[in-house]
Formats: sequence, C-alpha cells, structure tokens
Amino acid sequence: MNVPWTLKLGIEEYQGKTDNDGHVNVSIPPGYSQAQMRVGPENDTEEFILRLGYLDPVELLRGIQQRLRNLGYHCPITGEFEETTRKALCSFQIQNNLKVSGEADRNTVSALKRLHGA
Repeated sequence: MNVPWTLKLGIEEYQGKTDNDGHVNVSIPPGYSQAQMRVGPENDTEEFILRLGYLDPVELLRGIQQRLRNLGYHCPITGEFEETTRKALCSFQIQNNLKVSGEADRNTVSALKRLHGA
C-alpha cells in the first residue's frame, strides 16, 4: 500500500510507509502508555491516539477476549459473543479446573483476573 505514516512516542518520532498489506510494524520500547499516529500523505493525513497496553475492563466481553488472547487462547477481540469465544472460554475452563460452560461466569472471570492480572 506504501502509505506514509508517523508515530510519535514522547519526544521520539518514527516514520515509514505501510507494507503491502497496509500494516505498520514498529518496536515500541517499554514504559509508554500512549502514542500519536498520523497516516496518509501530508495533504490528507488521519490522526489517531493509540493507547498502548490498554485492556478493557474484565467485566466487559472485549476485556475477557483480550485476556484470553493474551493468555494464548485463540479468541478474536470483537466484543461479540461468538463460537470462537465460547470455545476459548471452554478451553480456559478445562485447563483451570473450572466448571465447563463456555460462559464468562463469576468463577471464570475471577480466574482470568488472577491468572492475567489487571
């Protein structure tokens, strides 16, 4: 796609062009919680604020999906309860000796908090 981009982290600034799939690949040093990204040519730039390392609350479905994915379960982060999320929950429950329901019940959410952290 070859679209120019700029990523600003504190006083550091990184620049490049998107790859053939439109992706940007930048190694971000630890300690940053936010970045500013501009994408597009100078006369038509879109700007985004990126929250780095941010997770939705575990009480929300997206937060559950994020934590399952971070723990290595195949789980898309959609905010929708679909079959893949149910299967990931079942796998998590089996591996953690929980009642297998495929639902995000209180014991499952509590185990996610304990094993993943905030």
